[in-house]
Amino acid sequence: MGFASGTGGATTPDRTGPAETCRQAVEPASDWVVDEADNVCGLTDPRHLARPGVMRYDTVLNGTAEMREMARKGIDKDSPEGQVLYNKAVDRVRRAAAAVMKERKLDSVWKKISNKDPKQRALEITDQVRRKLDVSA
Repeated sequence: MGFASGTGGATTPDRTGPAETCRQAVEPASDWVVDEADNVCGLTDPRHLARPGVMRYDTVLNGTAEMREMARKGIDKDSPEGQVLYNKAVDRVRRAAAAVMKERKLDSVWKKISNKDPKQRALEITDQVRRKLDVSA
């Protein structure tokens, strides 16, 4: 690490030396483009993704028994009963997605994920998750 001259004769470390270059090279950049809020289950750090899955989350969620009950009875999602039903539906979808993730040997499942390389795509698992939930739509 070299030293750069500052004002008043003080010296400050120069962070462009070989050690810093090596540190930057060790952290691999990710080609996966994600928003952490779109993670359903599994790994969340895009640098660690090797085999992610993607699902049409809203389609699966809206097909759950809980969400169909809310629609049938006109229950508001923000009401106490609606919040309970909505949270049950989200938990069921997450558990089903995690089961498919394990079966298909994926490292994560996302609502939305893309790759800088258009040839690289996450595995589409919506139908498998729906079957796991026995959801009809």
